[in-house]
Amino acid sequence: MRAFISVSVAAVILGASSVALAADEGAGVSAGGTVATNPTTNAPAVVTTPPKETNDAKGDMKADGTDHEKVVRHLAVGYLGAANFAVGTPAAAGAAAPLTTNTPIVGVRYWLNPKLGIDGGLGFSHATSSVTAKSGAVTDGPSTTAFGLHGGVPLAFGTGKHYTFLVIPEAEFGYATTSTTTGTVTATTSALSINVGARAGAEVQFGFIGVPELSLQASIGLMAQISSASFPNDSTSSSFNLGTTVQGSPWAIFANSISALYYLP
Repeated sequence: MRAFISVSVAAVILGASSVALAADEGAGVSAGGTVATNPTTNAPAVVTTPPKETNDAKGDMKADGTDHEKVVRHLAVGYLGAANFAVGTPAAAGAAAPLTTNTPIVGVRYWLNPKLGIDGGLGFSHATSSVTAKSGAVTDGPSTTAFGLHGGVPLAFGTGKHYTFLVIPEAEFGYATTSTTTGTVTATTSALSINVGARAGAEVQFGFIGVPELSLQASIGLMAQISSASFPNDSTSSSFNLGTTVQGSPWAIFANSISALYYLP
């Protein structure tokens, strides 16, 4: 009788141990992990799988997104194209329109969200010339200096893996001076320009070669320019121009309409 009771108690203890082990294994599987065996204690261990990388609340980079999504809320620096500003010269006094010069714009872009961004830039150009006669006499040519401010609001209307279609309303303000020296007399003129318009095009990012931070933007658009010039003889001229930003030179699409940006980490 005593032997029968001992065997019964051992069976009950064995059964309870089996039930506890099964419960532990079930809990590990239900938690979404993989059950592994610890070689030291021979006890089950739970190995969890890390979640897939996604955007956080700030919209930072994610591994499986488009190139455009990777640069949202990242500052880009680069070349924003060339602005066309008016410059006056004494010889142009009384002319229908002041002469113009292209001023490169260097600036920044920042995407507030995947659809809306901000552009801002500064431009500067300075040109001088002179003619040296055979006798050694030097005649200075016109000296032109131009400054410009640029602002734009890029809007993203369509996005692919490595490209984004954009429409960019923009405005520019330019100021230029031209000095011409004849003998000992220097004549200086000045001109103001206000450009308002919009461009449409695409920004292509180089994520296909592993550099999504680098992009090229090609665009064309329509721009209106209001300008005025003041001359040394107290005369003034003003003009209004409306036309495409590429203008009449076919190579201008590369010089004026393609910009390069690099997005900082």
